Amino acid sequence: MTDTEMVKVMEVCKDKEMPCDDCPLVEYGDCEEISRQYFYDRFKQLKAENAALRERLEKVELKGGKKDD
Repeated sequence: MTDTEMVKVMEVCKDKEMPCDDCPLVEYGDCEEISRQYFYDRFKQLKAENAALRERLEKVELKGGKKDD
């Protein structure tokens, strides 16, 4: 699922007036569980990417390099 689709899922779920037909997960039976798993997986992925970027930044700073503002 793309980030754009994930945002659409959140928009549909938060707005009780919006029909589920507008949801990218409408074809799946347990869309709430599926969306929770997608969001959890994406969160873990972004957290890992953030940690890797911080580690790279620390290495650059230790070598005396400059970080971009």
